[in-house]
Amino acid sequence: MRRYIPKGFMHRILAIFIFSIAVIQLYGISDKLIHAAWQWYKFSDYSNDGHTTVNASMALFTYIISIVTLIIGYRINKKHHEKFANLTIKYSSYSLFSGILLLTVLLISPLGQLVRI
Repeated sequence: MRRYIPKGFMHRILAIFIFSIAVIQLYGISDKLIHAAWQWYKFSDYSNDGHTTVNASMALFTYIISIVTLIIGYRINKKHHEKFANLTIKYSSYSLFSGILLLTVLLISPLGQLVRI
């Protein structure tokens, strides 16, 4: 006899997993932004203003994981109609999209320097 995991339970677990990815992503990007702002404040009077370095593979990994997670969340949100899963995925998607925008702003600005290690 086979036992299957109910879809509702699986979607709730995936929603919590997407939420944890969003929290980790936002933590990492906000850490880089705070570091860049601190370096800029600390070295603002010198000829080479402060900046922070961002590893190219980390930035690429962050973009890929964020976009894939947004796509998975969108598909779950369209197919499943449970309030907890939908709200969790909705706010996690806002966080992931904000993280992508903040990382892009950091990389475009002179405060972030993309390096390849």
